[in-house]
Amino acid sequence: QKAVYDTVMESVNSGNSRMFFIHSAGGYGKTYLCNTIAAAARAQGHIALYVASSGIAALLLEGGRTAHSHFKIPIPAHENSVAGITCQSQMYEVLHHTKVIIWDEVSMQHKYGILAVDKSLWDLLDKRDSPFGEITVVFGGDFRQTLPVVPKGSRQDIIDASLC
Repeated sequence: QKAVYDTVMESVNSGNSRMFFIHSAGGYGKTYLCNTIAAAARAQGHIALYVASSGIAALLLEGGRTAHSHFKIPIPAHENSVAGITCQSQMYEVLHHTKVIIWDEVSMQHKYGILAVDKSLWDLLDKRDSPFGEITVVFGGDFRQTLPVVPKGSRQDIIDASLC
């Protein structure tokens, strides 16, 4: 966990945005590590947004909210969906100063919801060549747990809806 923490914090502090995925079974400290990263970033004066793909998971995060609530992800999200954040919103200003987004239980999120946030950050931050608008992103999850819900979907539909 220390090596992951150090690598993520180096990305946050250097401005060299990167994406990370913390994958392990339940009970191995993913949420603890993510809480530690968020607290450290905030202690250094950075804005760290902390979201989760479910309301129950968001309750375990210090200052966390659901990804749908925070980013205004449409329900259902489709291939061309974008998040509902506008240039006139308060969140727009927050995003301009955000150094890290931590997204817990991302394995539950439909990939189009994640892509909607990614596309919106490209546009809002005018950084179309960089994933998530050059904000460091830490995903946490376990693909052995709950996957995206696809109403009446087959196993293949669920796999296709997953991030990986």
